[in-house]
Amino acid sequence: NYKFIFKPKNIEDEILKIYRDFDHPISTVSFFGFQSIFKIISNLGYKNIFSGYGADAANCGYYDHYLYNLADLFKKKTSRFKKELEFWIKKHSTSEFPKNINVFKNFYKDLNKNLTITKTKPLSNYLTYINKNLDKKFPNSDFYQENILNNFSINCLQCTSIGPSKDTDQTIDLINSINTISPFSNISFMNIFLSLKNVQKINNAENKYILKKIYKNKISKKIFSSPKIGFNMPLNEWINFELKDLFMDHLLSKDCLEKIDINKRKMELLFKEHKSLKENHMMLFWQILNFYLWQKEWLNNY
Repeated sequence: NYKFIFKPKNIEDEILKIYRDFDHPISTVSFFGFQSIFKIISNLGYKNIFSGYGADAANCGYYDHYLYNLADLFKKKTSRFKKELEFWIKKHSTSEFPKNINVFKNFYKDLNKNLTITKTKPLSNYLTYINKNLDKKFPNSDFYQENILNNFSINCLQCTSIGPSKDTDQTIDLINSINTISPFSNISFMNIFLSLKNVQKINNAENKYILKKIYKNKISKKIFSSPKIGFNMPLNEWINFELKDLFMDHLLSKDCLEKIDINKRKMELLFKEHKSLKENHMMLFWQILNFYLWQKEWLNNY
């Protein structure tokens, strides 16, 4: 077992030189964390990593899957709709984000305005970006297009398997000499999963249902019952303390303000809001800093 500890000083040193390897801005702090871990794993001598890439899209792991499942059941006028709605309200309603029939109706109303849900491309178009050795033979997608839940899953794969996120993954593999293997993006697996009934994916407002049922007695209870946790460092706190100088020196510099085209007074107000905990601008600060550092490395030098 290995325990990775990220310290602010290490983050500062790494981020100031990371764009020697990356030719595009790193969009989230999660990707930066992945790069740091992959670097450590590579130094330990490992060459292959099994990834859960595509698992949430395939197994209804995103929160919106609940709403798309309800929409599918409602549209088809199934008897399960009422039961799933009741469990969704009971299990997922909070004081900050209440769940009720009106929340669902508003979602369904907006969904019907969005014509893209009926126009997804064949799944194989997206999975070939993940694994170029995939069998490109894929059954007619009409069956999946009739299922709103499956349609959303396919669109999730579209978003995660192409564009900046995939470019970053491939760069991380390349610079660390590591091969990432993604079993959940296998087209045969996706074909099987998309053929399952909704109730096998989300049951009583519990997602990833069939996987949880299969592995319930095969992994420890502690791991099985643990909540889903994102891979984020406490950057929101570090911006106020350990990494305050790093962010403020760059983001309030004349060069950065001109390149990002933002008013200094506005930027100072954002820092003030973040420090007072009135707002959490972590993601905004991260993206501005990385866009600026990327520009300095790649646009100023060419």
